[in-house]
Amino acid sequence: MHIEKVEFLKSVFDTSSFPKKVLPSVAFAGRSNVGKSSVINRLLRRKGIAKISSKPGKTICINYYIVNNKYYFVDLPGYGYSKVPKKMQKNWKYLIESFIKNNEQLKCVVIIIDIRIGIDAKDEMLIDWLSLVKIPYIVVATKCDKISNININKNIETIRRDLADTIPLIPFSSLNDRWTSTLCGEIDKYLIVS
Repeated sequence: MHIEKVEFLKSVFDTSSFPKKVLPSVAFAGRSNVGKSSVINRLLRRKGIAKISSKPGKTICINYYIVNNKYYFVDLPGYGYSKVPKKMQKNWKYLIESFIKNNEQLKCVVIIIDIRIGIDAKDEMLIDWLSLVKIPYIVVATKCDKISNININKNIETIRRDLADTIPLIPFSSLNDRWTSTLCGEIDKYLIVS
C-alpha cells in the first residue's frame, strides 16, 4: 500500500449523507476505545488525521478518508460503550448496518480488538454478520506494545481459536511499524484498485 495523498473527506451522521462518489472502500470497526483511529493514522502515515480521544464513545459518525484519490478508508463508530444513551447506540447500529449493506464497493472490514481482551460477544456478532453477508474481514489485535512478546504469541494463539483458520489475524501496535507492512499487505489483497 503506497500512500501518496490522503484527505479527510467528510463525517456522515445519517444515511442521506454518504458520499456520492463511489470508490472501493476499507472499513475499520471495533469496540469503543480499542484504537481504531490510531491504526488508521499509522497505516496512512498521517499523525492526527483520524482524531484520537482518551474518552470512549467519541466517534459518533462515519468518517471518510480518501486515499490517493482512488479509495476510501472508513472509520465506523465504536460499539459496545455502555454509557452512550440507548437511542444513540441504535442510531449508530442503523448507520453502520446501512453502510455495510448498501456499499457494493466495500472490499473488506478491518475488525480491531485489544490483544489483552480478545474477541467479545459484540465482536462475535459483527464477525457472524459479516460472514453471513459475505464481506471479507481481517482481525487486528492492537495494543501489542502493552504486553511482552511471549504474551503477544500466547494471546494470538488464544484469539486464533475463536476464528476460522482462513481469517487473517494480525498483531499490531500503533507506536511502531513492526506489523504495519503485514496489515497493509493483507488490505492490498482485497483492495484491487483499477
